[in-house]
Amino acid sequence: GNYDLAPGAVFTLSVKGQTLYAQLTGQPAYPVFETRPGRFEYDVVDAALEFEKGDDGNVTALILHQNGVHRALRAEK
Repeated sequence: GNYDLAPGAVFTLSVKGQTLYAQLTGQPAYPVFETRPGRFEYDVVDAALEFEKGDDGNVTALILHQNGVHRALRAEK
C-alpha cells in the first residue's frame, strides 16, 4: 500500500517473495525485517516502521521511527 508522509513524500510498501520492501519517493526500495509483531526495521539505516491499526484491525497509518517519530497516513485507494 501507499502512505503519505508529507507532500511529495509517499511510502510505497510491497512484498517480493517473503520479504517486505519500503520505498520512499525518490529513493530505492529497501527490505525491512519484522523484529516484533507490526514493527519492521531496516538493515541499511537506523530506522523502523510500525503499523497503526484502527478498531477494525485494518492498517490506517505507518509510523516511521527515524530522527523522531513521523506518521504517514494510508493513501486513498
